[in-house]
Amino acid sequence: MSNQRILDFLENQKVEVNDEDLYIKLIPPATQEELQNHIVNAGYINNVRPFEGKYQIKTGSRYWNRGKFIFTSDESLFEECDTQSKVPEGLLYFDKINNKLIKFNSELDLHNKLEIFVELRNLLTKLSDHMIPNEEVIFLIKNDNGGVKHRVPISLDYESFAETFTNQTIELKESVRLLGKLQQKISLDDAQDKERRNCMRSAFDVLIQGLDEEKEIFTHTLANIVSFYKKYTEHHNMFLSDFTINKVIQEINAKDLEYTGKINDIASSVQTKALAIPGAMVAITAVMKVDNMASAIGVVVALLLTCLVIQKSLDIYNDTFKHLSKQINNVFSRYQILSQKSEVRNEAKITEQALNKLIEKGERGLNYVSRIIWTVWITSILFVIFEINNINKPESEKIINIPNTSETGKENTHQNTTGIIIEVKHNDSKLELKRSKDSKINVTSLELNSPPTDF
Repeated sequence: MSNQRILDFLENQKVEVNDEDLYIKLIPPATQEELQNHIVNAGYINNVRPFEGKYQIKTGSRYWNRGKFIFTSDESLFEECDTQSKVPEGLLYFDKINNKLIKFNSELDLHNKLEIFVELRNLLTKLSDHMIPNEEVIFLIKNDNGGVKHRVPISLDYESFAETFTNQTIELKESVRLLGKLQQKISLDDAQDKERRNCMRSAFDVLIQGLDEEKEIFTHTLANIVSFYKKYTEHHNMFLSDFTINKVIQEINAKDLEYTGKINDIASSVQTKALAIPGAMVAITAVMKVDNMASAIGVVVALLLTCLVIQKSLDIYNDTFKHLSKQINNVFSRYQILSQKSEVRNEAKITEQALNKLIEKGERGLNYVSRIIWTVWITSILFVIFEINNINKPESEKIINIPNTSETGKENTHQNTTGIIIEVKHNDSKLELKRSKDSKINVTSLELNSPPTDF
């Protein structure tokens, strides 16, 4: 507020600068008392005395109770910023072009130049591995060739400072804005601060490549803040791209495990269902031992129902495989349209092909199990037909060969009777023999609880 009052008061006065001190010639109705009051309120500790019709105001910091308040040259202001490592605010600056005091603010080119100088030095100090405050910073940066060391002097004299901004066209306000963003990038205090810092160091290394002398590094960077920020953005985008790629690949691997687990679960369930096949074989054994039509049909029907249940489960699994195949194609197709490197697309394609092969194997396994089950059932039907035929044969019918021998053992009684068919029936303890060829047969090979008899 005091500096504004001084500016308002001196607006109509004649102000000159000599040896960095102000000389004020009052224009009536302004008085020495008014000048004294305004200057004292601003922190001036000396008395104001006239000298040859003018009033001298010392600008040295020792004449002001709160530090230097008025700057009359660019060099003195540069030295103040260099010493304090910041751009002072709320001070007055003598405009030599218009010969008047003005507020020193960001509307002035000098303010922006000094802010670039101070902020870049602070930024490089934060990015460096080692430093001598306000003198030198040392960078040890990894690159494609292994690593590089940069020793960067960050102190300048006023002539070098002025020359840097005179010989090149620099977007001052844009440079100030981008420097502020760079400072913010490494001051967010989050998990990515380190990554952003490394990206910025890498961008700085690229920016200064090709410079012949290390003393040129700082001034070159001062004049190329916009390029510095652009290179940082490129490096950070590369990092994000790689990070995104790794994250997407991890996502693809997770999908791979998820779908592989689902396929394995189905395969395991199919194996469990396939265990019904030994049960079917046991059922066939039961069919082979049945002694009536009803039990045979019951076993066959039970086996049929078992096969139908298993087949229904296999059909459900087959539909599940088809759904999984469609879902896999839909999920992995979106990775093919990503703008990242081909690494993602290749990984997605390989994983998709592997999963589709697993599904194809699973479908073939389902078909195989289905064929085995129905083959077993058809085999059981054949066994049933065979057993039914055996059950339907008369129980009283037997086929035997009986030799013809005599009681006395004569040679004519030992004739060959091969081919004689005898039907033997046991009816009410009576034995009936029907001769098919010879009229007299001596039966000795049958134990009928009666002596041999000649007919």
